Amino acid sequence: MTRGSAFFMQKLSDAELMLLIKKKHRPALEELYDRYIKLVYSFVIKSTKDQEKARVIVQAVFTRVWTTETGYNPEKGLFFNWLLTITRNITIDQHRK
Repeated sequence: MTRGSAFFMQKLSDAELMLLIKKKHRPALEELYDRYIKLVYSFVIKSTKDQEKARVIVQAVFTRVWTTETGYNPEKGLFFNWLLTITRNITIDQHRK
């Protein structure tokens, strides 16, 4: 990603990035990852207390963001709440295994 396109990605809203992600635009996913990795990781590590499990869950969360068919709907709430719901659900699923 060039420096200019990285700057462009930073200017986009979360909803705009998700529209690009649905079109498999990788820089959009990278931008969302950069924005939210600390939030997702801290949520997971508090829940699991295990760094290796946390890494697996974080990867699963961002894979889900990349592959989701329905995606994020800004009319239903804030993006970070949607993302944390995905994180919580995957964390619970991993804990059950």
